[in-house]
Amino acid sequence: MKASSSRLGSLFARLALPCLLGFGLAACGGGGGSGEEEEVGSDRVFYNFDEAGGSIARNSSFDGLHGTLIGVLRSEGHSGQAVDFTAQAGSHVLFDICCNDDVIVEFPENAITLAMWLRPASANPDPDSSRQILGGTGGGIQSFMLEIKEDRVEFLLCQPNTAGPFFSIVRSVSALPEQQWTHVAVVYDGSTAVLYVNGLEDSRTSISTPVSRVYNDLILSFPGRVDDLFMSSAALTRDQVQALMAGAWEAPAATVPPKALFRRSAAP
Repeated sequence: MKASSSRLGSLFARLALPCLLGFGLAACGGGGGSGEEEEVGSDRVFYNFDEAGGSIARNSSFDGLHGTLIGVLRSEGHSGQAVDFTAQAGSHVLFDICCNDDVIVEFPENAITLAMWLRPASANPDPDSSRQILGGTGGGIQSFMLEIKEDRVEFLLCQPNTAGPFFSIVRSVSALPEQQWTHVAVVYDGSTAVLYVNGLEDSRTSISTPVSRVYNDLILSFPGRVDDLFMSSAALTRDQVQALMAGAWEAPAATVPPKALFRRSAAP
């Protein structure tokens, strides 16, 4: 079973983590006039994939940017359930951004954190074979991509406002073992990229380049299973990555200012 919200809250309190690990909704602008729109947002999304069934992967951070399972099975996860991409070629989880006027995904502080549990179904050391784990659909302006190549995780960025090519930012030294769960996190703060494997620093690169706004739909896929997907526009510390790995995630406080993921809704 995944940790309860009360347990997560107490663990966060003990670790004294700042609010960037809380993905809350906050109103900004809009005024108070009837019929106007207000903009609410959050600096993180989180998917535990623990739904009882159906084709929707719900975002636990706010009511929006839910994923759609396409050809994906639900299987035993690191805790609770996971999404399993091994049953059907081309299976993926789709996060609708391109055709969704209610969602903006951007990184105003030029920082990003991606984290998840990965369980490869088999080893694939082929240097000519790579597979996108998380990134935009093909064509159009691109932003970031997380991929697996030679059983190693690699984080790439695209030049701003272009369709490519991508260039490597940081790549894991450690290979992912087959048929085992491994927690992977990539943290980029605008000048340094750090890749953590099971909560420990695995590789680090000093580089300065922008993280572009996401215009295309995001696609999650993997040659195996994925659990507890987390994305934030804040650069987590090592302690925060380790807390996240331990299950310490909770919804953000309502006072957190919107930083990355925005949802527009009609004001009451």
